[in-house]
Amino acid sequence: MTLTAIECDVVITNSVLGLWLTPIVMEDQANVIDAVGLTGQPLGASTERPQRYEQDLSEIKKMYLVTDGILETEKHDTKKELGLKKFVRMVKKNTQRPVDDFISTIVSEVDEYRGEFDQDDDYTLVGVEFTL
Repeated sequence: MTLTAIECDVVITNSVLGLWLTPIVMEDQANVIDAVGLTGQPLGASTERPQRYEQDLSEIKKMYLVTDGILETEKHDTKKELGLKKFVRMVKKNTQRPVDDFISTIVSEVDEYRGEFDQDDDYTLVGVEFTL
């Protein structure tokens, strides 16, 4: 289980508690992708403060939040995990799509990657589009 608190104003602040990776993939005006992985201790296992990540939103057009369930999806024939690098390639390939179309396309590509395997873990994919 991962708990992520996100506060958006002029700067986004992301705080993470939980054992698993919670990357943020963002697209700026030049379509540059920034993937930030944050990990923490299992919830309730320590008094450690959450990791924090801050990003100036002034040049950001879109932001995608993804949980580990997508990144750990296993390929149907090799059992190899999708991973952050392949996920970022999927994002780059589809980044010009509107956010709702982007999400349905990514979910379809993850399902195709998984094939006939059952999904082991739940997953969440959130897309946010900023308008100025």
